[in-house]
Amino acid sequence: MMRSHNMLTVLALSILLMAGLGCNSKPAQPPRPDVVPTQAVWVPAPDQGGSFLQCDTDTKHNVNRCLAYNEFTGDVEAGGFYQLEGLARAATPEELHIRSFDGTRIGLINGTLAPVPPIRPEGVPPTTTFANGLFFSCGGVHAGAIDCVIYRPDGHVYYAGSFAYRNMGGDATPTATAIKYFHLSDRTIHLEDGDKLVAK
Repeated sequence: MMRSHNMLTVLALSILLMAGLGCNSKPAQPPRPDVVPTQAVWVPAPDQGGSFLQCDTDTKHNVNRCLAYNEFTGDVEAGGFYQLEGLARAATPEELHIRSFDGTRIGLINGTLAPVPPIRPEGVPPTTTFANGLFFSCGGVHAGAIDCVIYRPDGHVYYAGSFAYRNMGGDATPTATAIKYFHLSDRTIHLEDGDKLVAK
């Protein structure tokens, strides 16, 4: 009888241990990188890891402006302009309770934000290019450098500086349409053809 009781005890403890491990399987929020705004919320990814997301509501244009930040480096990894799927309107601040992000769509507690074409904010030059959630305004090449101002979707400056062109395949001047994304962690503008503009 004692042996049977011990076996039941071991079995019960094993079940509790497995249940405890299951509860802890949900990814934990990593430390927030310094460059990520305090308003951004961490959202776990469907598979592993996650992103910090920040959204606001632009009532004038009836869109939400969002940026997704890498959970470790704080680099902008996606973003832009969104509306509630099927409703063609912005989510109100009260509706902006973010629960998921798949790299394209942002899941809310009630509804989904889907990307819409970008809207250039007032004060941002008309020659800017939109790429990976940010607006880029880069001048001509001079003395081996090019001046660029990078804007957030809300029109605020995200980064400004002079960049040295690191061409990997010739002497062509990079065009605005060639921009792929910007990483703040290494202050580098990555271009579609694999070349880079590195901050001086």
